[in-house]
Amino acid sequence: MRYQSFSNANSEQISAIVQLRQFEYVRRFGSDFNLQYLNWNDGDQNSQHFCAYNQNQLISTLRVSVHLTAESLERSTRIKTPLDLQYPVGLLARAATRANFTSLGVHTHLRSMAFNFLLSHSICTILGTLEVSALRLPQLLDLGYRVLTESSAWKASFLKSQGPVALIGLIGQKEILKALEKMASRNLPTNQHISLE
Repeated sequence: MRYQSFSNANSEQISAIVQLRQFEYVRRFGSDFNLQYLNWNDGDQNSQHFCAYNQNQLISTLRVSVHLTAESLERSTRIKTPLDLQYPVGLLARAATRANFTSLGVHTHLRSMAFNFLLSHSICTILGTLEVSALRLPQLLDLGYRVLTESSAWKASFLKSQGPVALIGLIGQKEILKALEKMASRNLPTNQHISLE
């Protein structure tokens, strides 16, 4: 297993990320949306990407974007932003993992890398969005995430939710460090090689 983090993606990396996103989003959400919305965009260009590879095949990806204002954050999350957030914030999004690797801790390792990246840039608010019915919500709450706000659906989004959606967050360095400890105690993949570019 090889892990990599980069901000300036080359054409091969971009192609692999877009293909994985499209395949896994169709698998999870069905095909009732325009796949073009998962193409590489300005949000991707201005973000940090975390990727896992198995025998040179991309198997998992996660995007981390930094937002300096509520307006910028809300454009990305499509959920009303709480007024009391302290900026800058890090938003984890566009996650995709190949189905046969979902229970091996690969995405957990990418999340840990993303947390460490944000802490290294003194960003102590980490956010994400998901459907309230998502199976991973209880796991994220166990890590220390809190539900910050809910909405009946993502506003003007290319994805139609199957029910209410939530903006969740880890607030403060102490909470992030506790979450990192919990993730480290889980079974993470072995034979790892990490590359930061």
